Amino acid sequence: SLSSKTFKGLKELQYLDLDVNQLGVLENDHFKDLVSLKYLRLKQNKIHLIHTETFSKLIKLEELHLENNQFKCISFHINSLVSLKIFDVSSNKIEAFPNFFFQNNKKLEEIILTDNKITSIPHTIFDGLKELNDVSLKKNPCIDVDYTSECFPSMKEKLKNEC
Repeated sequence: SLSSKTFKGLKELQYLDLDVNQLGVLENDHFKDLVSLKYLRLKQNKIHLIHTETFSKLIKLEELHLENNQFKCISFHINSLVSLKIFDVSSNKIEAFPNFFFQNNKKLEEIILTDNKITSIPHTIFDGLKELNDVSLKKNPCIDVDYTSECFPSMKEKLKNEC
């Protein structure tokens, strides 16, 4: 398990791979010292809870990989991840996303939501994401897409095609 001191003083660390470590809960202070981190991999753990501010200090983070875990709801914020390019939460049990979840992630290029339990997408979720090239929603229940953003006139069709 992790503690608030696990990564203490590692301010220059850029890559952290914690795949397959049986982690269950991510606390607000677990990654607080990792201010230079660009890549965080937390795949194939047993994460069922991520506290609200767990990733708040990771302003240089470009890739966040949370695949194959066990969380159902998005209880954490990624607002401060202004450098984020890839967000992968595939193969979890996620049912929904909050409105404006990605609002500060203007550099996002790829969002991978494959193999969850998502049934609807807020119409505002992709607003302002001008760098976004790929949204994968494969292996979700058929999605009710209420999407009318001027930024992505073709997004509605793309999402429907992946159901």
